[in-house]
Amino acid sequence: MQSLQRALAVVDGSWPGLIAETEKPYFQRLWASLEPEFARGAVAPALDRVFSAFALPLPEVKAVILGQDPYPTPGNAVGRAFAVADGAKTPNSLRNIFQEVERCFGRCARQNSLRGWQEQGVLLLNVCLTTRAGLSHAHKGLGWETFTDAALRLLDACPAPIAFLLWGRHAREKKPLIANPSHFVIEAAHPSFPYQGFRGCGCFEKANDLLEKAGLTPIDWTS
Repeated sequence: MQSLQRALAVVDGSWPGLIAETEKPYFQRLWASLEPEFARGAVAPALDRVFSAFALPLPEVKAVILGQDPYPTPGNAVGRAFAVADGAKTPNSLRNIFQEVERCFGRCARQNSLRGWQEQGVLLLNVCLTTRAGLSHAHKGLGWETFTDAALRLLDACPAPIAFLLWGRHAREKKPLIANPSHFVIEAAHPSFPYQGFRGCGCFEKANDLLEKAGLTPIDWTS
């Protein structure tokens, strides 16, 4: 499938296990079901951004934030969970994330693409990497969940400590996949519900504290 090869071109070479996952029958069926939608331009994010989260080398991952699926507004999704294109209107969830960063550290750059986080080792991973343009959760159950579970297992196998930030029920359901005692799990309410536990959760400070105690450089969440 030429479209799949084009999409995978952004994946760093340190993810061979992930590339192998795309060769399995379930994934081939998943991609075949998406190709007509890609041809119509009806998928978010665009083809060359689907796997953007995995441009981050696996050995450099220090933190993982799980989202559900991309923002469906055409042109907004960039292949990183909770992020949108710089210049796009800031979604409520992302605005609440920025407010919590500012509450923790006194300032926040509010860079919608969250590229600065990825460059520091934050893997922003959606459970479903695509959706239909204009419709949330449209590709739920097609096979993305199996694929991203495999990605989480690869991350769990990493020897260096990783902070997993699990926000909301759907993200917390992935906790059993994180069995390596070297890693840390930080749970909070989903950013969509700031007054139900996300606001004031201190998850960014907690992640940095755990990383520093493990001898790793903390993340500048204000970037």
